[in-house]
Amino acid sequence: MKTNTLFITAAAGLFCTAAALFSGSDAPAAPATAEARHKAKTSERAQPPAEAGDPRRSELASDAAEARNLAIWQERFATLEAEHGDREPALRDLFGQIDTAYRTWVSDELMPVAELPPAERYDELADIGNSVTEGVAAILEQLGIEENLHPSLVAGPLEALAAETQYAEAAKDSAARLALLRLDREREVRLEQALAIADETARGTAVAELDAWYDAGLGGIFTPAEP
Repeated sequence: MKTNTLFITAAAGLFCTAAALFSGSDAPAAPATAEARHKAKTSERAQPPAEAGDPRRSELASDAAEARNLAIWQERFATLEAEHGDREPALRDLFGQIDTAYRTWVSDELMPVAELPPAERYDELADIGNSVTEGVAAILEQLGIEENLHPSLVAGPLEALAAETQYAEAAKDSAARLALLRLDREREVRLEQALAIADETARGTAVAELDAWYDAGLGGIFTPAEP
């Protein structure tokens, strides 16, 4: 029953955290829904098969935690609409809180995973990513918000996961991996702009300047700071 106890504790903790954070009008919300399932799944992996609890009880506890957390999000959105008197600014505030909450949650979940060897981290990263996408989708569905807004809401929290996946062997810590991801993304944008220059000489100059900028960026990531 150890696994079941761990799961219920995690689910209850998420609910209590969400309730506490929402007590302030400008405080970010705690994530809702699938992250509780992720914690349960992680706990089950860590236990020998003989210690696994009744999966039906875990599922019921997960559903209860999910319902409580979604109710908190619904109440939060209603409060924001009342404060603003209009749906659009309430949505902007809510989206900001969703982004902040899930970025924070992902950061916490990544701390132990980022220490694993690259080959051992991918399943965990996939589970965390699924928790984010499923959790945000559940919030939008609960509040009747357009599903097409989903990609923009998960992009920020998933950025750190992409860095851990793509640059697992390229840098030694999470901060450097995330910096590499952002540097490469910016380089792609700038390269596309440089290659679109019609004048051949100007285009060559722009590409050379981009290469220098990129090398400087790499140096900033990999050169240790002076003590």
